[in-house]
Order: sequence, then C-alpha cells, then structure tokens
Amino acid sequence: MMVIISRAVILMFYILGVIRLSAQQYINIKSMGARGDGIHNDAPAILKALNKSNYIYIPKGNYRIDQPIIISGKNNIHIKGDGESSRLFPSNQLKKTTKTVFFSSLSLDQCQNAVIENLCVESKGENWGNSDAGHKFKNPDERAEWIMKNGGHAVTVIRSENVRISNVIARFCGSVSVFYAISGDNISFINCFANAASLGYAGFCVDNFVTIIHDSKRRYYFKNCRVNNENLKFGSRYSAKAGILSEGDRDMIINLNIEGGEFRNCASGGDSKFLGAAIVAVNTNLVCDGVIGEDNYIGLNITNRSEVKQQVNCNIANSKFFNNWVAGIFLASFNSGGDINIDSCTFTQQNYSAWRYTKDLLFRQTAGIIIQGKQSQNLNISKSIFSGGEGYILTSGEPKIKLSASSFDKASTFAFKTNYKKILLNNSTVNLPASLSKTSKYTKINSASALGNIEGKQELLYTPFSDSVDNVPIQVILTALGLSGKNTFLEIQLTKPSNVNNEYKIGSADGKWFNIAHIIKMDNDNKKFRVFILEDQRIHFKKGATLDIQKN
Repeated sequence: MMVIISRAVILMFYILGVIRLSAQQYINIKSMGARGDGIHNDAPAILKALNKSNYIYIPKGNYRIDQPIIISGKNNIHIKGDGESSRLFPSNQLKKTTKTVFFSSLSLDQCQNAVIENLCVESKGENWGNSDAGHKFKNPDERAEWIMKNGGHAVTVIRSENVRISNVIARFCGSVSVFYAISGDNISFINCFANAASLGYAGFCVDNFVTIIHDSKRRYYFKNCRVNNENLKFGSRYSAKAGILSEGDRDMIINLNIEGGEFRNCASGGDSKFLGAAIVAVNTNLVCDGVIGEDNYIGLNITNRSEVKQQVNCNIANSKFFNNWVAGIFLASFNSGGDINIDSCTFTQQNYSAWRYTKDLLFRQTAGIIIQGKQSQNLNISKSIFSGGEGYILTSGEPKIKLSASSFDKASTFAFKTNYKKILLNNSTVNLPASLSKTSKYTKINSASALGNIEGKQELLYTPFSDSVDNVPIQVILTALGLSGKNTFLEIQLTKPSNVNNEYKIGSADGKWFNIAHIIKMDNDNKKFRVFILEDQRIHFKKGATLDIQKN
C-alpha cells in the first residue's frame, strides 16, 4: 500500500527543533575592528566578537578571512547578517591547484540551539581542502578539528544539536560538499543555496564521519533549498555531484526530510556513473515532498549498502524530475527489505545518455528506472509518469516492482538481466512504439502480472541482457588486510564463485573505488582471492566488512 505523506509528517523534525533565543544585545563585528572592504583580514575581529558574545551581527560588507571561524562548545548562538551582501570569503578564490588542505570558512562543533541566517559564506574552490584525509584519525575530536581546519568547506556543522541555518548562500569547496553537516541531530537548512561549481562535490552533505558520543536520532531537515550552477559568474556549467547527499552507516541510519527545493545541473565524472543526482540517499530513511530536479544526470539515487543491519524506507511524493541525462530513478540495493514509495511524481528523460559511450550497458541508455544490485527493496510506484528516454526499466538486479495507475511513454523496451523478479503492473499505461513486434518472452520464472493495463495494443516486451555484459557488483567479505611493500593487500571471500581479475575494481565501505593492480587466487573454487591495490589504503578498509567488487 502506498504511504501517504502528510505535511504534518514533513514538518515533524522542524517543530521538534524549535529554537528559542532570548532577546540579547548583538555585537556588530565592525565595533571589533572588522572593515568589510574585501582587502584586510577580518577574521580576528569576527573571532573577537564571538569571544565576547553569542549574538553577532555581520552588516553589509565583503569580509576577507585568512583563518577559519570556529565556534566550539557554545549554546544559544545567533549569527545574523543583511543577506547576500554580508559576505565571508578567503582570498584568491578558484585558483587552480592540486589537492591541498585548506580551512573551512565557518564551523560549529558541539553546539546546541544555534541560528545562522542571512549571510553569504564562500570557500576557496576545487581541490582546496581534504576532509577525506581525516580517515586517518580514530579520535572524534581529531577528525572534527581536521575538517574545520583542513576540509575546505563553506559551512560545517559537527556534533551539534538543534541548529537552524536559514537564508544562507554558500559557494565552493575543496572536498565533500559546500554545506557539510556531520554526526548531529535536528539540523535544519531553510531557504539556503549552494553551488560547488564542481563535478566532485555536493551542494549539501549529511553523514556520520565524526563519531558521536551519545545516542543521536540523526535527523536532518531541508526546506526550500536550492542548488544550481552560476555559469555566467563562475564559468562552470555543473553545480555539484549531488544536490543533497545523505550517507548513513551500518548502525547509524540517517533520517532525512526534504520539503520543497530545486536542484539543477548536477553531474558526475570518472567512474561515478550513479552520481550527478538531485537527491542521493544512502542508508537513509527519506521523506521527500514537493521537490523539483532539472537537468541532472539522475533524479533520485537510493542506495542501500550491504552492511546495513536495519531496513530503510523512502517516501517520495508530489515531486518532479525533468530532463534526466541518465535515469529518473537509480536504485542500488544490496540488503533486501524496506519500501521505496513513489507517489504522484513525474520523471522525464533525455533522448540519449550522458554515458552513451560507456561499456556499462546499464548506463549506456537513458531509462525511467535503473536498478543495480543483487537484492531488492520493494519499489512501489503510484500515480506517476515516466516519459522520454531510451528504456523503461533497465535492471541487472532482482527487482520487486509494483506499478499502480502510472504510465511509461515514449520509450523502447523493458530490459532485465535476472531470473528472479516480481513485476506487478496494475492499471498502468505502457505505450510501446508501433514498430516493436507483438511479443512476450516471459516464462514461469520470468513472469509479470499485468492486470487491467493499457499497453499500446501490444503485449509487454521482455528483452534479456546477455551474460557477457553483466556488470553487477559482487559482495565480498574482507578477511584480512595489510601492507605488501608500499601497497595494500586485501584477502577477500566472495559470496559466490566468480572469475575476478585485474579488470575489476573494489569498493570500500566509505564509497571509494580502487583499481586492482594484481590478484592471486587462493583456492580452487574461485571464491578466495588476495587483491593488491596501489599505496597504503588501509584507512578505507576494516576486517570483516562487506565490500563490493565490480568490473571497470
């Protein structure tokens, strides 16, 4: 049954986190010596004001900061400006560089009841920052300090609770995302704008990178936020690799609510064909209502990694995702169970894929839905429209799909690569082109229930993928790891026999992929291997973890 999403449910997180701040005298940072002329370093004056009061006013001006603005361990904070004209920024923005550590502009750590509003906060730009290098630290304090001093974000909120960021415009970052919320609870972004101007970073990201010391509900709320390019100003036709990126973990599922908002021009590069989405929800309970996505590679990316112990559920309603260059919906589920409910949504696809020259068949054609994974959540689609593109549903997994009162139009075929699927089409419209022959290749194993459907006077067409193009990630268990000279070795056990070779890559639990430089078979059953990857990458792997291995 389709879950109806009410406005009351959407607003729940926000209401729980109402922040009440008593009337206080605000300190104008100019009274502390800030000039706002864009030339002098105003960071000392801003920090001086923060040392005197929790209530700070940043008037109109261009405030250059040559060091991070860090607010740590404070409660009842209010920082306000005059809107986009109140701008914090570092010098020499968008200067080209190789990977270089650089500070995050404005950070909260271990704060409660905080409001930041009516500001413009910018970071330095592409490659200026490296939060991922914080993996080398196990101590939460060290990770937090690293992100604030070396991450290169515009705004970070770390290990904090009841924080509201509203009407803040933020641009550029050197790693992960422009706005980065980590290991917190009841964090709200209201009417905020982000532009990473990059293929490598997200507009907004929430995750658990800095371990929390108490039991948090990990609730994040977005209302009417925006991500899009500003190519006339900054020359990039891309905005980010994702509008909002949520990454939960094995024992720490994230709870994400998105109400309204517009996310455009998201794309990806390299091997990350599944990114470039308006919304990416990894190990996340998602409630999404009234969102608009346009000119992105993917509308919705919902991924459930194999290490997750609990089921996750996603409810998306009243949303529209236009002009998708790869897929309307991308699903990658490696943990069965849970529901994905799509209600009253629209997905339109371009006539050819942004990855049309790739060897990976799943991404070579645009499709309404692409499913990649050996297990499946329940995908329930009601009163929704899919149009355009080259394919209806492309899947190499084991989908459980139920369509109700929905339509697929102007596409060519359903294409499946599996003997395990459950397809239910109830009162849905499937318009097959007249040029296709009237054919049905379903067997007792490959079967579909199509009751009361309008199918363009044609039977449902089934086109299997050949085994030679099967490119589904294989689950592996990491049984041992260490160094071999300067490089990393991983001993893995596959869940099923496979002829793994140097053409494969291996994915870590933190989402990174590494090419296999050399591989040694350790048994006669093609299930145990020793894999070698270049350089010391041990910080990305943990013995006993479930990993993914896939052809390049």
